[in-house]
Formats: sequence, C-alpha cells, structure tokens
Amino acid sequence: MQTTVNQTRNFSWTGLRFFVLILLILGIVLRFGNIDNRAYSGDETSTSLQIAGYTKTELRELVFNGRVLSVEELLKYQDTNPNKSLLDTVTAMAAENPHHPPLYYVIARLWVQWLGPSPAVTRGVAAFISLLIFPSIYWLCWELFESSLVGWIAIALVTVSPFHVWTAQTAREYSLWAVIILVSGAVLLRTLRLNTKRSWLTYAGNLTVGVYSHLFFWLVAIGYGIYIFILEGCKRTKTFNAYLRASLIGFLVFVPWIVLVNTDWTKVYTTTTWTKEKLPLVLGDDSLLKRWAGNLCSIFAFFDFDYQKPFLLWLTACLLAGMVGYAIYFLYRHTPQRVWVFIFTLMGVTALTLVLPDLVLGGVRSASSRYLTPCYLGIQLAVAYLLAMKMMPLSVKVWQQKLWQLLFIVLISSGTLSCVITPPHHRWNGTSVASEGVEVSQVSRIVNQAKSPLFILDIRPTEILPFSYQLDPKVRLQLVERPNVPNVAEGFSDIFLYSPSRELRKGLEQEQNYKLKVVDESLQVWQLEK
Repeated sequence: MQTTVNQTRNFSWTGLRFFVLILLILGIVLRFGNIDNRAYSGDETSTSLQIAGYTKTELRELVFNGRVLSVEELLKYQDTNPNKSLLDTVTAMAAENPHHPPLYYVIARLWVQWLGPSPAVTRGVAAFISLLIFPSIYWLCWELFESSLVGWIAIALVTVSPFHVWTAQTAREYSLWAVIILVSGAVLLRTLRLNTKRSWLTYAGNLTVGVYSHLFFWLVAIGYGIYIFILEGCKRTKTFNAYLRASLIGFLVFVPWIVLVNTDWTKVYTTTTWTKEKLPLVLGDDSLLKRWAGNLCSIFAFFDFDYQKPFLLWLTACLLAGMVGYAIYFLYRHTPQRVWVFIFTLMGVTALTLVLPDLVLGGVRSASSRYLTPCYLGIQLAVAYLLAMKMMPLSVKVWQQKLWQLLFIVLISSGTLSCVITPPHHRWNGTSVASEGVEVSQVSRIVNQAKSPLFILDIRPTEILPFSYQLDPKVRLQLVERPNVPNVAEGFSDIFLYSPSRELRKGLEQEQNYKLKVVDESLQVWQLEK
C-alpha cells in the first residue's frame, strides 16, 4: 500500500485542489445561505428552551395553565436572561435529556448570549462547527493513508454531502459529534505512532471531549479499543493497557455528568420511545430497508424522493450501495491491516449496536441517520480512498481513469444539486421525506389571516414552540395540558384549534356550548363558533 499511496505524490492534482477550494466556498454558502429559511423544528425549539435554562416541566407550569398569553411571552422562554445561568442550562439538560451530554448546549448558550436569540444565530453554532469537518477529515486521511490526494477527495465529498449540510443547518449537536469523531481518530492514530505518555494523555483529553459531545461516542471509543486489540494480536500488550488507562480517565471525567443526572436513566427510555416503533424489514409501504435506503442516499445524493412511489429512491440506493460495497472490498484488498481494520471498526460497532436490536427486538434505532454518523464517515473515507487510487495515472488505464473521474464528478454534482434544488424544509428524517415546518407554516398562515385571533392548543411543548416563530404578534394563545379544558377567553374575532384532543373537543362542545367547524381537515385546523 505504501508504494501505491506514494504514487499520489507524483499525481498532478493542482487542478483538483483548486476544484476542491471552489467546493469549499460552495459548501460554506450551502451551510449559511438559507440557514433561516426553514421553519424552526420541535427538536430545535427544545435546544433553545434548554440553552435558555428552562425545562419542559417548568414551561408547562408557567404557560400551560389556560391563561391568555402573547407570542412574545412564549418566545422569551427560548431566550437567555439574567435569571437563568449557564448552570441552569446544564441542569436542564440533565433533568430532561440525560442522553444529550451538555458540551454543545454550553457552547450554544454562550454563542446566543453573545449574538442574541434567533433561529439563524442558534443554527449558526452548528454551521460554524461543521466547517471544522474539512481540516479534521484531511488530518485523519493523512494519518490513515499518508496521502494528500485522499484527504482532498474526502473534503470534496463531505463538503456537498446532503447529510453534513443538513446537520450543519440544525441546532443540535451532530456536527460537533462528527468533528470530534474525526479528530479523535486522527489523535488515536498519531498516539499509536508516537506511543508516548504525552500522546496518550492527549487522546484521553480528546476522549473526554467526545463523551461530553454525544453519548454514542462511547461506541466509537469501544471501536478504537477493538481496533487496537486486533492490531496487537488480540493480546493485552502495553499499548492496549495504555488505551485502557486513557479510557478510564475519560470515564472518570464523565462521572460528574452521571452524578448530576442522578442515575435516573429512565428518562432516556421515556424520551426515546419512538425508537421502538415496529416495522417490517422489507415488505410494506414503510420498512426498515426503505429507511436504510433513504439514509444511504443522504450521504451522497438525496433528492425529493416520492416516498409512496420510491422507484428513484431504490435505484439511487442500489447504485450507491454497489459503489460503497466495492469501496469497502477495495479497501480490504489494497490497504494494510491497520487501515482497513480502523475503518471497519469505526463503521461496524455503531452500526451493529443499532441494527441488531432492530432486527431481533424490533424498532427503528438504525433508521435515525444522525445516530449513524460514525458509519457514514467511514463510508466516505472508503469511497475517498477508492476514488483517489482509481484516478491516479499509474494505477489504471487511461480510459478507466477517465471513467472514475467521471464518477467523482457525478457524485459531487449530485450532492450539490441535492442541497440546491431540494426545498429547505424537505429532508430524509429516517422515516419519510419530512416536510419540516411546512404544516406549522400553513396552520400559522390560516390563524394570521384573522383580525384578532385566539389559538387554543393542547399538544406537546415541542409541537407548540415552533408556532412562536410563525405566528403574528397579534395572535393570542391559550395552552393547556391534556385532558384539561380551558375557559375560552372572550373578545376575539376568531378562535382556532390545531389537532385538538378528543377530551378538548368534547369539553368545549358539551360544557361551554361551542360548535366546532373544520377549517382544514388535512391540517387538523378547527374553528370555534357559539
């Protein structure tokens, strides 16, 4: 492999480097250009709520009591204020989202406190962090392949990857997690090369940052352990013991979070019940296989697929699966053990941990693309190596070289078009083509048209908060928890309900003598009349 990789030093790739630099500019535009055009999602409002130091329980006590409140009042709970400190942000995460370690949310709190609250500012944290993916993946490619060419191609792939662009535009921690996965891999390989106490301490520090960025980073760390164990001949050597000591340091530094959470990990179960949805593996309008196909497409070439007529989805997924499968086979055949085992363990541990429970117990854990970030990065590394080796003049015949160069252009063009022409509110969310925020925008448009509207809601906080960014200031709200029924306030020209519960409809009709009229059945918008 050393001879093959060294050929890249003789490869005239000045034009490629210039091309990638142009792509980097495009990647920045894609990440920041329409960052405020998409409606704020429920997960993102949870981010704003918690970095402001509030929990959903607090929000229910403060506003879900049937009193009339303004849109501005609902927004203030998603803004930093002097009454809530950085410690409140951390304790809010520990109280309701212990499976989301606080590093990203601490950074976001400081960022929003500095620049002010808005969807664009909050998303800007993830967008700026995502730019670190470019140097991080280049460094990992250099440590792994000792090749600049592989590094530049890998940068090109992640620059216009729909998956990475989408996570960069979402106010959650997944861009940070991707960066730390790449940096930790490069640090580990450098540590194994130097094998000094200082380098192992550096790895332990990086491990600490990783586990505070995402709970599933422990799966990545376990994969690193398996990687070292295999390289050391499946024996407890000094190198493997050094890895164990570094991992112990990382665990000990993570203990304060475990203590703060107070070991009440049942909250993780209650907030992730959606992962236990039962789906057929292959057959049916919705299946695990169809979701996996959509997630694979999101790495390279995602378009606005018709989920009900998924011919284009299956065609794209099959072509990409063939390319990825060949890339993995090529990596295994043409690289030394230290290279292919690293990528296999990076992909395999997380993938198997999520896929096997779905196959045995049922569920959709493996359908959530964001949880498979380590696997996707491993796939992109394997494809980058394949393209680099196949596009070198000394490795294949001229016509084959041109063919692989064409494939590279097709991948880059498909990724770019996916990000440009796909509507900003459409994306693959692991379940279907999600029109994020479209329904909220449409419902808000109906309510905003009224002269003096009252909007009554008894849905979950994460479903209500997105409306605060779409409703006009003239709108007033009454929020209640199911099965409570509010006393409808008077003095409004129109009274609307959205997706009301059966108890709410029954109470308004039978106890307060209101008549419910359907405004839009598909949007579940109702209007009250005396």
